[in-house]
Amino acid sequence: MPNYTHTYGDNFIPVIPVDNKEHTQEHPFCYDNTCACHENPEAISHIQQAYNDGEVTAQEATNIVRGKTV
Repeated sequence: MPNYTHTYGDNFIPVIPVDNKEHTQEHPFCYDNTCACHENPEAISHIQQAYNDGEVTAQEATNIVRGKTV
C-alpha cells in the first residue's frame, strides 16, 4: 500500500515582512504618516505642479501626498 503522508514541505515560498518603506521617483510618498516623506518640499512641489497643470484633482493630490494611492 502506498504511503500518502508526504507533507510537500518543499513547495512553499517564505514571505519575509520588512519594515522598510519604499520611496521611488514614481512613488515618493509612503503609507506611514510619521515618515518625513510627507514633508518633502521637492516631492510636494511635483504634486502641486501636476495639480496646477490639471493632471490631478485637489483630492487626488491630497491622497498622493498622504500615501493613500495604489
